[in-house]
Amino acid sequence: EALAVWVNHYNYHRPHTSCGDAPPASLAPARVNNVMPSYTNSDVAWKGLPVGIISHSVGRMGGYSSQKNLRLALSYFDMPTVGQPEVFLSQSPELFAEGDTIVRESTVTFLQNYVDRFVRVIEGRSRS
Repeated sequence: EALAVWVNHYNYHRPHTSCGDAPPASLAPARVNNVMPSYTNSDVAWKGLPVGIISHSVGRMGGYSSQKNLRLALSYFDMPTVGQPEVFLSQSPELFAEGDTIVRESTVTFLQNYVDRFVRVIEGRSRS
C-alpha cells in the first residue's frame, strides 16, 4: 500500500528537474496511466529472481532517485541485486554515438564489470 502511494506521488506530484520541474506524468500522453495492480507477495511471478538495474538520465544524477526507489520496492519481493557497482549513467546522450554505440571505452569496461557481477548473482541464486 505504501508503495502505491509513493508511486503516485513520485509520478504525479513530485517535481523532477529532468522534466522542467514538473511531475513525469504531466508529460505523458493522456491515455497513459499508472494503475498498479494489487498483489500479495506470493502472487508475484518474479519473486526471488535476480534483477539488474541500470538507470540513466540526461542530467547529472543518472536516475539516482528512481533507482533507489525501485531497489526498495523490489527488496519486498526478495529480489537480489548487484550491490556494487551501482550504475547511474548521467548525461546519457553524451555516452552514445548514433543512439546505440557507447563512446568511451571506460564506460564499456564499467558496464561489462556490472554485467559480470550480475551473472555471478544469477549463478549463485536458485529460485525459491
